[in-house]
Order: sequence, then C-alpha cells, then structure tokens
Amino acid sequence: MLGAEDPKTGLFKDSSGNPTNQRGYLIDPKTGDIINNHNNQKMFDKKDLDERGEVPAPFNLEKHNFNPHAVRGEFDFDRNGKAVVVKNKDGSFSDKRGSKVSSRGYRLGSDGSVVDNNGRKKFDKAHMT
Repeated sequence: MLGAEDPKTGLFKDSSGNPTNQRGYLIDPKTGDIINNHNNQKMFDKKDLDERGEVPAPFNLEKHNFNPHAVRGEFDFDRNGKAVVVKNKDGSFSDKRGSKVSSRGYRLGSDGSVVDNNGRKKFDKAHMT
C-alpha cells in the first residue's frame, strides 16, 4: 500500500498515522531513512532509495514474497531494543547460536550469500556485510 498524502501538510502517513514515504515505507521523520516497524531500527538510508522512494534491489524485487525476519540471525537485545551482533576475534560476526552473520545481522551462507533460517540462498553475496 502506498502512503496516503495529507493534503494539509503534503506528508505521507500510514493508516495508523505513522510517517511514511510516497511508496508507503515507514520512515524516520527526522532523517527520511526507512525503519523497521517492529523496533524502529534503520533498514535503509534515505540516500539508498531511488527517486520514487523505492528500496534498492534485490529487496524491491522480493518484497511481496520476502520476509526480512527469515534472514536475520538469532540475537539478544540491549536495553534500547537493538540487536547485539557479536564480533569475533577474526573480525567476522555471529549471532547467539554461532551462525555467521553480516555486521547488520543478516544470516550468511558459507559463500557469503544471504540465506534464510533453513539455509536456502535468498540473495547472492551481499554488499551489506
């Protein structure tokens, strides 16, 4: 669903009144960054969006059949609700089960591809590691 534009302010909001961009993605009203609706963590920088406010590929291609929570590692959270991603001695990152993840917490396969909870490749080697 696209964000609904408020005729008075020209800003976009979802059905709950939360700020969105023109494509309907929940945004941080101060920065314009796309944020997660569960924990308000930044998912995409505003500068990474295209001129229409769409998220970058491959995320925009998979958005109807893609669950971002299925590719996240298992984490404990700090008191601010932010996932604790452990940096290992060798500089790699892991979740609390010891699975290899990116610095942002996405589960990685042995070749560096983003994989889901079942080890199925979802995206080729990520540039976001």
